Amino acid sequence: MLIGVSDYQDPSFPQVPAAEKSLRGVQRMLVDEELGGWSDEQVTPISNPVDCRRVMSELRRLAQGTSGVLLLYFVGHGTVTMTGDLVLAVSDTVADEPDVTGLEYSKIRSALLGSPAKVKAVVLDCCYSGRAIDVLAGGRQDLADIADIRGTYTLTAADHLAHAGQADTCTAFTRELLGLIGTGVAGGPPVLTFAELYPHLRQRLIARNLPHPNQRGTDTADKCPVARNVSDKLSKTGHGRNAKDVSAARQEATYAPIPSTTVEQPPPHRASIPDVAQQPPKPVAPFTISWTGKDPLSTYTDSSGKGCLAGLAKVVLGVTAPGVFMPLLLHRIKFGTGQDNGWFAWFLVSSVFGLFAIGILLWLPRVTHRLRTSGWSLHIGPQGIVTTDTTGRREYHWNHVQGVTIAEISDGGFNLYQYTGLHAQFAIDAAHSAPSRPAGWPPSHPGKIAVRKSGLVPVCALGPMTAHQRAELKVVLKKYAGNLYHEAPTQPMSNLVSVGGGNILAVDQSGNLWRYSAPNYYDSERTRVGTGWSVMKRLVAVGNSAGDILAIDRSGNMYRYYGPNYYGSQRTQVGAGWDSMTQVTAAGDGSADILAVDGSGKLFRYYAPDYFGSQRKQIGFGWNAMNTIVGVSDISGSGSADILAVDGSGKLIRYYAPDYFGSQRKQIGFGWNAMTNLVAIPGIGTTDLLATNATTKIMYRYSGPTYSGTQRKQISTGW
Repeated sequence: MLIGVSDYQDPSFPQVPAAEKSLRGVQRMLVDEELGGWSDEQVTPISNPVDCRRVMSELRRLAQGTSGVLLLYFVGHGTVTMTGDLVLAVSDTVADEPDVTGLEYSKIRSALLGSPAKVKAVVLDCCYSGRAIDVLAGGRQDLADIADIRGTYTLTAADHLAHAGQADTCTAFTRELLGLIGTGVAGGPPVLTFAELYPHLRQRLIARNLPHPNQRGTDTADKCPVARNVSDKLSKTGHGRNAKDVSAARQEATYAPIPSTTVEQPPPHRASIPDVAQQPPKPVAPFTISWTGKDPLSTYTDSSGKGCLAGLAKVVLGVTAPGVFMPLLLHRIKFGTGQDNGWFAWFLVSSVFGLFAIGILLWLPRVTHRLRTSGWSLHIGPQGIVTTDTTGRREYHWNHVQGVTIAEISDGGFNLYQYTGLHAQFAIDAAHSAPSRPAGWPPSHPGKIAVRKSGLVPVCALGPMTAHQRAELKVVLKKYAGNLYHEAPTQPMSNLVSVGGGNILAVDQSGNLWRYSAPNYYDSERTRVGTGWSVMKRLVAVGNSAGDILAIDRSGNMYRYYGPNYYGSQRTQVGAGWDSMTQVTAAGDGSADILAVDGSGKLFRYYAPDYFGSQRKQIGFGWNAMNTIVGVSDISGSGSADILAVDGSGKLIRYYAPDYFGSQRKQIGFGWNAMTNLVAIPGIGTTDLLATNATTKIMYRYSGPTYSGTQRKQISTGW
């Protein structure tokens, strides 16, 4: 049963023209003799259905009459009820009453329970589809592994917002799924199962910066055949066939394919490393907090600005007091007769500064009271974010939010307090809902809030909050916002290196080594893979599929650490004397060679796997004028990697392989002396660049090969 909903009657649900094309694409793939091999009678497509009761009745009828494989595919809008349950929206679903007018997934689960089918497979291409994982699991993680629904497999497009795609194409998730089936898996089995498809599908979606899919299977349902593997046939017939020799399903399935990549396996668990991703128990109720406006401002926010200003005023007052009273006590000032040996000038200057200090001390309580006089409230639940204050009530539905985080904001120019704000990034069609100022913002400073370049808008100035309340807020955001919520690193990071698939390693100030997952590099998704790395002066990615790295300690010894675990007990020393090198980077061409600049400015290429000095090759000189070098993918067609370099004036220059002549270099940017932690990561057909602003600690992703500031994308803050 294939359900596609592209036309919605409720204006709260935007039209999804790509859903119709996705529905037909999946149908053609299933009935194609070269791919799915289903008969036309076995496939029931339903386009733009109305009346959820009729749809459920049809699903139950098909479920009861199926004994082999029962497949349900849905593409369209997904939403959630006030209790957090997933609802699939049909054409006449009302956004305010989804549980009454939509397909509740709990009812779909009941239909699956009553089916005699040996395998029940569900593929959901909609927002919030990841919640179906928990529904089929009965609300508990371990229920998916017992006989609740035997032989059930669920594949979902996203935990939160899915990517709709363009009107003339399939939705992003379905397009990648059909593209994978249409091109096949090189070296894979003759028949592709869900288990075989999922890791490659996930890799394709991550490569395009699309939402991550999810899967869950019971028994051996993930071994259910989906389509024939046509990879071998494609390689034998070549790409020069006539269009008439290729079925319509194959033509659509092979739309915009991504070159096949090696799928990385997750690192094995190491008992000695704590599970830092484990979260405290999730609260059963949504998060709600309110503030009356009468509580002391200093109970919830940083008041160091006020303290510094008050302290300075007290110091000035203490210094000037003797200048005012001593001349009077010594009778050195005779009013009406002018100054006496300079004492009058001392008295006058001290009086001016003293009165100024007294004025500041009297002004501070008044202005800080004006900073916070009104009450406010914040509510986080399954539907979204709700705030109230003197300006009214604002609602931000999760459908209209693309990201949410907690970050610091300014107090509007006084710099007396540092506010903690809940920030949201809105979808394009919901930009009008962005507030002029967040709830709880000082009423005396309207209009001071502006949308950041990243699109993040503060929606609530938080407080007063205890440490427990802050922790509970983060847990609720992770529960209801899902992948939309992210945390910035808690402390600045250094020694960033890329270790394959766009993932990076970074060392914090405590010497912990963390692996951050692409494409978002959120704190909530990182994994600690080592401690004691503060002794390492520089990390260099080797560039192999295992994600090995080279590390140079402060004594100049170079070690090779083997990925993905980077155990110190298994490292191998591969050199010494590397403290004489001012710059070291990966070659960037997949050879595992490295590039290094010595103290005299000579550029050398060191060959893997030994990096012997006797086998190195000098490829340039005068490179001590460069502050940073990064090896990137080949663009000149020479077969070797190019080099990006930042000179002392902040110019970003691309040096073309294989000679890296200064006469052939090309400037492609400026102002890069403000950036640090440059890391080359895989892009789509090129190499992208991660870079952190040294002042703001904001990390950006620059798209290659131009690395233009106008096309950069903010990743997160706190780096």
